[in-house]
Amino acid sequence: MLRKIFKSTRIAIGLLIIIALSCIIGTVIPQNMPDYAYIARYGDNVYRFLKLTSFTDVYHSWWFVGLLALLGLDILGCFLCTKAQKYSLQSNQWRKIGAYVTHLSILIILIGGIVGSLTGFNEHLEINEKDTVRLPHTDIYLKLENFSLEYYPNSLMPKDYKSTLTIIEQGKKVLTRTIEVNHPLVYKGIWIYQSSYGKTRSSTHDNRVTIQASKDNGKWVKKFHVKIGDEFHIPQTDITIKAARFLPDFIMNGKKIYSQSEKFNNPAVELEVYDGKKLKAAQWAFYNYPDYHHGKNMDIELKLIGFGAVEFSGLQIVKDPSVPIVWTGCGLLMLGLLLSFKVKNEECT
Repeated sequence: MLRKIFKSTRIAIGLLIIIALSCIIGTVIPQNMPDYAYIARYGDNVYRFLKLTSFTDVYHSWWFVGLLALLGLDILGCFLCTKAQKYSLQSNQWRKIGAYVTHLSILIILIGGIVGSLTGFNEHLEINEKDTVRLPHTDIYLKLENFSLEYYPNSLMPKDYKSTLTIIEQGKKVLTRTIEVNHPLVYKGIWIYQSSYGKTRSSTHDNRVTIQASKDNGKWVKKFHVKIGDEFHIPQTDITIKAARFLPDFIMNGKKIYSQSEKFNNPAVELEVYDGKKLKAAQWAFYNYPDYHHGKNMDIELKLIGFGAVEFSGLQIVKDPSVPIVWTGCGLLMLGLLLSFKVKNEECT
């Protein structure tokens, strides 16, 4: 039974169609992006589905590798079957040659896929303006000289966004180039695409907020400018406030709290209140709702009255050494199919 299954041309064609559809999914859905980027783009429920099905990392998923393995077994079975057949030296000779070339081409494509999985990479990188970071899996450094965002007239809808990048290797600036969507920078087989942009929301960056603290019904009011992750002390008390987290577009879905977009639609900061070293309370302060006061059993009122964030450029870093191998296989595949159609197609049984 297995011998019949793994030498069927129809099975091979079906697997090729499924693999092709999988590749389309891997092209349409950005791969290997941070979790929050998928949530911001698709929403929490769709993100969970994408994560469960491994659509966010198609080419390294167990089911995609399984499809390639099944296709390899079927091709090997068809190849052995073709080899065992007897052909006349006339009309069927072209079909025999075409079958050999077709099977060989698909094996080459599969080898290219394996080479790409083992030696290539596809990484998402966020870099702040004027910062220098190391490109993943390399000794090459990248500096974001400038990031520019252009809007449509009389609209807040982005028209285009560009990044001016400098490649640094062995401490020397090699080249500087401006990239935009569909116009990547290519250096030593590494493709650098402009994929996204936004405001830095990580507590490890230079996001800063302005917190107004007041007590005694507003008789005592102080303003504190603090970096996310840092603390400030309320004078003449044992109270210390930590700005734990900042979200530009606050949303709560069940018990999960996250930013649903990169725009400042609903800025909010999470404040942790410590009495000495003991955590007394944790609350959110909202820029759009300054009168919202969630802290219970607190005589200090905290408001978010200002904020600032560092703008970043989202880059997709891709290296795929399998491209020339796959293109070679595709060329041989077309040649094999042309040779095969010179005579009547007979299914291997």
